[in-house]
Amino acid sequence: MASVFVNFPPSSSPELDAIFASARSAVFFPSHLRIADRRLIYRESQHHLLTGEEPVFVSLSTVDALYPSNVMTEKFKLEPKVYFDKMSSQKMLLDVLRLAETKEDWMMVAAFLREYKAAKRKLKQSDVSKLIRTAASKGYYGTLVNMFRRSKELGLYIDSKETAIEVMLLCLRRAYASGWDEQEVSKAWKNADFAILMMTQPDHAPQGLNSSQANEPEVLGCALALVSAASAKFHNFQDEDGKVLEYAQRFLKSWSSKVQISLDKSNMHDMNLFLANWSPAWLGVQLAQRIVQDVKVSRELGKVYNDVLGPAVGQARKAMQDFSEANGGVRRRGLEMSETLAAVLEK
Repeated sequence: MASVFVNFPPSSSPELDAIFASARSAVFFPSHLRIADRRLIYRESQHHLLTGEEPVFVSLSTVDALYPSNVMTEKFKLEPKVYFDKMSSQKMLLDVLRLAETKEDWMMVAAFLREYKAAKRKLKQSDVSKLIRTAASKGYYGTLVNMFRRSKELGLYIDSKETAIEVMLLCLRRAYASGWDEQEVSKAWKNADFAILMMTQPDHAPQGLNSSQANEPEVLGCALALVSAASAKFHNFQDEDGKVLEYAQRFLKSWSSKVQISLDKSNMHDMNLFLANWSPAWLGVQLAQRIVQDVKVSRELGKVYNDVLGPAVGQARKAMQDFSEANGGVRRRGLEMSETLAAVLEK
């Protein structure tokens, strides 16, 4: 039984309030009850005990989603309920992500996830990807990283390659969406560096594996792009704290043991995904090659670019540009990211 039941104060929209209220009543409330009380509300054979003249109440500790230090005790009337299926619970989650707009709304998203976990609802990979992309599109970068910091509480883990890449792309997006503002780039880098540190922790390790998502080349490529762009833009291509060299070496180590790239230029979904995942490394390798003083590292970066990344990203970008022109200018995420990052080299 979860210890504290969350209250959701008014949000930015009546529609979001209605979803919070419905989820709280139908999905979350039962998870805070004793087994005997859950039987009362769900088993039709026991519903007569709840519909008689004497109502049945339970007392629960409650906490405000925005002020979690304020714990209160509230009484709740037990009433017959129908089990709320997990498919409907997932729709509620996706609707909450769609409607959450303000900082306070997103604090309540975290509280929603906490209750979602308490109700034994598990996040699917598609749910996590939706959460990350929605947070990024609405500018809540740091909020999202802090949610992953509370992994055990919220049931939110960086335990798959897809999630790890999405988190790093979110950090990179924070930098370029700001127009490479120095303060925002600094925050983005701190988020990325911390995210990689989290990936090395046991809580975020893939089930049954001893490896870490922090060793994936696409993940390290994002970090290398971010730290190299910061060095190029704000420190005159000087590696003042040694982070460019550190991440260049880590990237090269992961590259030599993991990378196998093959392109099917007829599959636009794969081309789009390839550009989104590998354009950061494409940028990072080129910038780092100009920044690091270690001749061997610089030469190895050049080989990675000339032999693989340069041609592959170029071919994928051309395929997506042709696809865009043939489909009324529709621009997919991978192409937009690739062209945005390519513009860094032109300045």
